[in-house]
Amino acid sequence: MHFWIKSLAISAALAMIVACGDDDSDFTTRPSGDSSSSIKSSSSKGATANDAICKTETEDNCEYDSLTDSRDDQVYRTVKIGEHWWMAENLNYETDNSFCYDDEDIYCTEFGRLYTWAAAMDSAGRWGSKGRNCGLDRVCTPEGNVRGVCPEGWHLPVTKEFFEIIKMAGGQSLAGEMMKFTDGWKDYGEKRGIGSDGFGFSALAAGIRGLFEHYLEIGSETYFWTATDSDSLRAYAMGLLNRNTNLEYYVLPKSEGVSVRCVKDE
Repeated sequence: MHFWIKSLAISAALAMIVACGDDDSDFTTRPSGDSSSSIKSSSSKGATANDAICKTETEDNCEYDSLTDSRDDQVYRTVKIGEHWWMAENLNYETDNSFCYDDEDIYCTEFGRLYTWAAAMDSAGRWGSKGRNCGLDRVCTPEGNVRGVCPEGWHLPVTKEFFEIIKMAGGQSLAGEMMKFTDGWKDYGEKRGIGSDGFGFSALAAGIRGLFEHYLEIGSETYFWTATDSDSLRAYAMGLLNRNTNLEYYVLPKSEGVSVRCVKDE
C-alpha cells in the first residue's frame, strides 16, 4: 500500500529549495514499500507551455550531441534542455557501490547502473575533491559543481536544475510527461503515466536497489540522484512513476541505488 507522510522537520530544508526554485512544494513519502521521504512539487507559478519542447510523435527537432567517457570509452547521447546540456542516457560507469538491476549485466546495458549516493558523489575523492566523504552519517554541503562519478567536464545536477525543467515544461505534471521515454513503462491504466519525451531526455523505468539489497520497480519507477543531501542519512532525487506524469523530488536513503544523469559544466 502506498502512503504519504508529512514531515515538519524536513519542511525547513524545503524552504531553502523553494527559494532557489520559486516553486510551491511539500514533502511526502516515496510510494513504495521502503520508508523514504519525498518532496512533491506543484505546478510552477506563472509557467506556460514552453518553447523547449522539441520532440513530437512526428518530428524530432531536439539539439543532440554525444559524450565519450574517457575512463571506459563509453559513448552517451546528450541533449540540450533550455540552457543546459544533459545526458540523454543513464550513466553506466562501473565503480564501487554501483549495481546492475538484479545483478544482471544485461540490465546495465539497457538502463545503466544504479548508484548509492556516496558512489554518485564520489565520496572516495577518486575523480574530484568536492564530493569527498559525502555519504552515510555525514551532512555534505559542497559549493559549486560536484563532478562525482560523472565524466570529466560534467557534474551531478542540483535540485535547482530540475526545478528549471519544471518551469520550462509549464508545471510538474507536464514535466514528467516530457521527461519519460515513450516506451518501456508499464501501463497503469488509461495511459495515465504515458510519456511524450518532448525534451529528448528519454527517461527509462530503471527501478531501484532498495534498502535491503533487493531490486524493485523496474518498468514502474525511476529516480536520479542530485548533489544535494537532506541530512546525514538521506539525499534528494528526482523521481518518475508510471502511475502519473509528474516530475517529483524525493528524499531517499543514501544507501539506496538509483540512476545518475549528468549535466555539462557551464
